[in-house]
Amino acid sequence: MHVETDTEEIQVSPNDDCFAIRQAARYVTQLYDRHLGQVGLKTTQFSIMCRLRRRKWMTMKELADSMVQAARDHWFAAQEEFEQRFGPQRAASLREELFDMTKR
Repeated sequence: MHVETDTEEIQVSPNDDCFAIRQAARYVTQLYDRHLGQVGLKTTQFSIMCRLRRRKWMTMKELADSMVQAARDHWFAAQEEFEQRFGPQRAASLREELFDMTKR
């Protein structure tokens, strides 16, 4: 891939880890958004609702519970599609590696 600017052409190296990760993240986000869109949600909204649901002291718990139950099937459908395309073992290894990277 290359990007043309007014003054020069920028080449993206096939060894560019950051670009590869960002491209994959966009692809996976679009996959999940497509599934969750069937109930009017985006992945970011679903993730927030799941966190709200776990916090017992939140007054929005009932709302989060009802919306997460409706969206959960679509989330799992997206998860299943990703794992079918990428492979269950590879997906598990990828998650482990990415979570390890962000541990403090």
